[in-house]
Amino acid sequence: MYSSKVISGNQLGRNIGFPTFNLFLNQLSVEFGVYLVSVSFQGFDGFGLMHYGPRKSVDDKVSIEIHVINYNSFEDVFELNFEILTKIREVKKFSNLSDLKNQIMIDKTFALNYLENI
Repeated sequence: MYSSKVISGNQLGRNIGFPTFNLFLNQLSVEFGVYLVSVSFQGFDGFGLMHYGPRKSVDDKVSIEIHVINYNSFEDVFELNFEILTKIREVKKFSNLSDLKNQIMIDKTFALNYLENI
């Protein structure tokens, strides 16, 4: 289980319909990739998609970001706890934000199917 402060990001996820919590952690004990995670914060328990690694489609900076499935209020969350459940895919570079959004929808479908079968 990891715990991290939530920091502000550049709001790109919100602009494409997948808002994320940006986390203040230097590194994780897994390789770069996109993961299904369980999350908990401020009385909320759920699941999310975590990107860990260089933001190849944006600026190549390494980040840890979590899009929480079925959660849309991102105000006043200061700390988030999460556990990595399974790796979904490697980090990829997309030629445009539309391709990135489509891949996140595929990742979300994978995650929901995975959760139905555990």
